Amino acid sequence: MDSQVGFYRDVLHLKVAYPAGAQSFKGQKSVLLDSGGGCQLALRSCSKRQAAAESPHFVFSVGDIRASREVLSLMGVPVGEIREIAPGVELLEAIDPEGNAFGLQHRAV
Repeated sequence: MDSQVGFYRDVLHLKVAYPAGAQSFKGQKSVLLDSGGGCQLALRSCSKRQAAAESPHFVFSVGDIRASREVLSLMGVPVGEIREIAPGVELLEAIDPEGNAFGLQHRAV
């Protein structure tokens, strides 16, 4: 859980909401991170088998998808190519340290 929390906190800049003030997340079964706009990301520990069957795919909105891709790539995060999934909507898929897929999306105004 430490590496996963560290990734979302330090790389994607989400703030830990629970457990507030924790320095280590080893053995923690659940961690909540504020992702902005009243939305939270809940990280929960589970077995690898359970994770494969129940793994969600979530997407964060970003203002500059190309700059975000460059930053993640420079940090060693596995990232795909940016692709247009609908008119004016671009998606970048990436993988966190635990092997979970997530996406970054930019919607043209």
